[in-house]
Amino acid sequence: MQDPKAVHIPLISPTEFEEQRWFVSYDRPMAPLVPYDNFYIHRLGDDSYHLKIPIPLHRQTVSDCLVITEGQCGRQIGPVLVDLKAPCLLVMPAGWIVGTPYLSDDIKGYYCHFSAAWVRHPMGLFHPSTFPTVQALDASTVEIFVPLLERLVALYQQNRSAKLLHRYLYLLLEEAALLAQQTAPPSNAAQDLALRYCQLLQQKPSAHWRIRDLAQALHCSPNHLNKCVQRTFGQSASQLQAAVLLVEAKVLLQQPNTSIQAVSDQLGFSDPSYFGRFFKKHTQQAPSVYQKGIELSG
Repeated sequence: MQDPKAVHIPLISPTEFEEQRWFVSYDRPMAPLVPYDNFYIHRLGDDSYHLKIPIPLHRQTVSDCLVITEGQCGRQIGPVLVDLKAPCLLVMPAGWIVGTPYLSDDIKGYYCHFSAAWVRHPMGLFHPSTFPTVQALDASTVEIFVPLLERLVALYQQNRSAKLLHRYLYLLLEEAALLAQQTAPPSNAAQDLALRYCQLLQQKPSAHWRIRDLAQALHCSPNHLNKCVQRTFGQSASQLQAAVLLVEAKVLLQQPNTSIQAVSDQLGFSDPSYFGRFFKKHTQQAPSVYQKGIELSG
């Protein structure tokens, strides 16, 4: 039975995201053929929207596609901060904890989000269990993606055909999947193990887990796991575990009427004081101070 006092990270829909005033669109059709929670697209860097930066960590209900043609931005993907530099593409599956700490002033490109129920694409390489990877673009691939995205923008703003919109989005995802397959590095056992470790941490983040327990679950020794994680993420297995716990803690502390005791319990800490020491060690703030800052910024 689920603990009624437990606190959980909510899935944030695009509509709820807008209600939080993190994003406002000025060019969305008044009565779009495709509901906003199923699809939306805009160009980056124009005056068709307002985006409140930094976007705090949250877990989203939709997948999204980000193509940057000029400038750069930061994307927090779970415990990893990724610097996206033009030209590049990132398809972000639904369900991951994400945030956007910065956008450069010269940012250009495209952003779109889409629901799995509407697009009905098998996703494959973009499945939520797969760690998202940034795809670098060159002149030839930019020439493939930009016309597709421009066509999607035009169809969406003109509110013309939901069927055509769906077909162009499907084609965009097919091209992205093909690019990912063509540019994928040779299979690397160490990287595969490190990514499976990261996915395991994401599924059930808990301070109860010991590295040897996690290594056993992955059928390897703690020493081998640590070497693979260090080689892939540039930090030890315990450091990555702490980073995942910290991301989860920050998102949980953002939830209204959430006690520090509840967050501590949810993340498997033995008591709130231990959780407080852990949080302050990594953020230089007590959980209560961080929580108060969130309330003031809202």
